[in-house]
Amino acid sequence: AGGLLMLVGAAATGEFGRFDVGAISTASLLGWLWLIGPGAMVGFTAYIYANSRLPNDVVATYAYVNPVIAVFLGVLIGRESFSMNIVAGGAIIVGSVAIIVTSHRRSRPPRSATVAPAQPATVAPAQPATVASGQPAPVAPAAVGPALPATAAPAAVSDLTAS
Repeated sequence: AGGLLMLVGAAATGEFGRFDVGAISTASLLGWLWLIGPGAMVGFTAYIYANSRLPNDVVATYAYVNPVIAVFLGVLIGRESFSMNIVAGGAIIVGSVAIIVTSHRRSRPPRSATVAPAQPATVAPAQPATVASGQPAPVAPAAVGPALPATAAPAAVSDLTAS
């Protein structure tokens, strides 16, 4: 939905008239194809796996760690600039995530991806009721429903369609 909204905004401001396909570099095109293809599949698969195995507050930290990884890969592969401000910001983010993860591990175990099958309830056998004399109490017959006369139920399907 966000992408469609951006397309509408680009059309409304005339961005398509200024777009030059020839200005797109091969590296940019390959990076874009990676992000919309295998990169997205790897990312979503990892997120779904983590979401099935870890508590929500630990899984939510991916939003903080991903930019640090992206900056690291940009410096390593894309020859982007690197400064002490970037190091300090990354250290603060990674430190914060480490605090969240380690404090959570001390408080409760991670949730399991599988749900244990429900166990049938065990019911103790019924004990006969007794009256003050110590004798078993009389038991009334169980009422299943109103008694129907023998002629109330149709004898065959043809009896239903005869009327």
